[in-house]
Amino acid sequence: METHMDREKVEFKTGINPEFLAETLTTDIELVDALYDLIDNSIDAARNIIIRDQNYDKDEYGLPNNYSGYEVKLRLSENRIVVVDNCLGIDSQTVENKTFYTGDRSNHKFGIGHYGLGLKRALLKAGEQFFFMTDNGTNRYKSQFAYSQLSDHKQTIYGEKYKSLKKQKTIFVCSSLKQDAKDQLRSEEWLDEAYTELCLRYSEFIKKGLRIKLEYRSCRSCLSLLARPLLPCFRSSFPFSPKTYSLPIKASRGAVTANYSVGIYNDYRFPCEYENTGQKHNSDFTKWYGIYILCNDRVIVAHSFERKHGFNASFHSEYNGCICIVKINSEDPGLLPWNTAKTEIKVRNELFIEIKSEIEPLTSWYRSQAKIIINKWKSTKDVDDINERKRLVYQAMNWNDNSNTPCSDATDPSPNTPPAGEESEPNYEFHFVDDSEVEIDSEPKNTNTYNDVVDSEENHLDDDNALDTRIARSEKIEYKLNDLGAKKLCSLYDSMLRISLRQHPIVMYVSAWSFLESLSSLAGKEGNTDFKSFLGSKINNWYTDRNQKLAYKGVIDDIDSKGNSNKHHGLAYSTNAHQLANDFEVIEPLIIKIIEEAEKI
Repeated sequence: METHMDREKVEFKTGINPEFLAETLTTDIELVDALYDLIDNSIDAARNIIIRDQNYDKDEYGLPNNYSGYEVKLRLSENRIVVVDNCLGIDSQTVENKTFYTGDRSNHKFGIGHYGLGLKRALLKAGEQFFFMTDNGTNRYKSQFAYSQLSDHKQTIYGEKYKSLKKQKTIFVCSSLKQDAKDQLRSEEWLDEAYTELCLRYSEFIKKGLRIKLEYRSCRSCLSLLARPLLPCFRSSFPFSPKTYSLPIKASRGAVTANYSVGIYNDYRFPCEYENTGQKHNSDFTKWYGIYILCNDRVIVAHSFERKHGFNASFHSEYNGCICIVKINSEDPGLLPWNTAKTEIKVRNELFIEIKSEIEPLTSWYRSQAKIIINKWKSTKDVDDINERKRLVYQAMNWNDNSNTPCSDATDPSPNTPPAGEESEPNYEFHFVDDSEVEIDSEPKNTNTYNDVVDSEENHLDDDNALDTRIARSEKIEYKLNDLGAKKLCSLYDSMLRISLRQHPIVMYVSAWSFLESLSSLAGKEGNTDFKSFLGSKINNWYTDRNQKLAYKGVIDDIDSKGNSNKHHGLAYSTNAHQLANDFEVIEPLIIKIIEEAEKI
């Protein structure tokens, strides 16, 4: 018989292996999604600032409607990943107690983070060495730490605290990249897909004024692309208007709303609308049809016709052109039915099951409308006059549009349109270029000294914002150059925006000359014609206002003269290039006109 004298108290080891925890956090997430986690953090910071003002500009769902002035830059190279934002820094309480702590619920109102997983997971996924700086206007923090410190909660991450420099921003640098990350960053296909997804996932924020820029530099490529919204837009009226309605969802801890819209993809055309291209017109758009699900403005599911997302029918061609957008919103992000990686909806979540039940009737309604158009067009095939056939279809739809709705609560929404002057589906591709064509930014000599790395990124951000000594960035020109597909000009223009007019006047005038010369060649300039003569002729043909023509020609003459002088004269050179800041502002409409001319060739 055992007695208390026979017993010995033992301690059983508990806990979790730090390596296992790190692998669990990162195994099932792709690098691109980890990078988006870092952007999510920046957006949450911007939103926190916006909603401090109780009277902030709200959209129809109560979310912030204006992110103008906030910017996030994702800088990629084969050696490091950098995320820089100007979202006014991270407050001291959060920096010291929560930034690197995993598990606390997010307290971001309308946030797109949840348990503080995003930052830690993103860093652990990408590299081995990390650098961090934030300036919140009161204090400034810097820290250097390693993978082992971040993955093991028993280890401590130390930093340095200074007085604020009153330049509010946050910088994360990830270096000593893992081999898998390096391999992906070297892939042209990966970069292209990452940029497309970036534009799609953050479409709503971009429409509201947020600037997100992707930059990639290596020995083979130099790219700088501004994100544009890719969430599909609806055709606003004929042959039938989009339909929308809202549904409040009862959740255990707070309010959730689901807002539904269904309609025709902006560029889709029915058979009665085919012109010279015929059915081929729609071939480039098929990848965009389907169901889109957003949570607090963040796109989670895109172009899906899967049953798990609410499409219960067998696919039929009559669903072509169908766009169904579901926006799920809540002040408490913990109530939303998404996974922590924000790559999928929790399809068995009770709340989503209720939301999903409303999707099938909407897509079925779309098919019924499309079927009327298609059948009416087929039934008039014996009518010889094509215009008469179209009139009969239009007549049928005008009658039907007033008598059919997907549900009793449906109303016509305001058209879901992109920013003024933008197309609904821009297409960007990355093309690697010869290293002789571009100047590549070099990596820091010593990536183990975080002061060198962080300070270089801070200076880079400051340089971007020093518009008094640099050419001001024109989004219109950037968009047009991207659409033109002129990667060399994109790189040249981006480099011109970074170079100081005060410190490098010779380089700037030669670059401005080269920019206009190359752009003119793309627009049809003959080899033996100088761009001054070519553009002078174009200005005379395009414009009638005398003062406008004189202003444009004056700038062109000055850039041509000073560019040639700096290039060819043995002694003469420019000592100041500040005038170029005003010159490029003056000729912005002319540059856009030249790009549009080049697009026709």
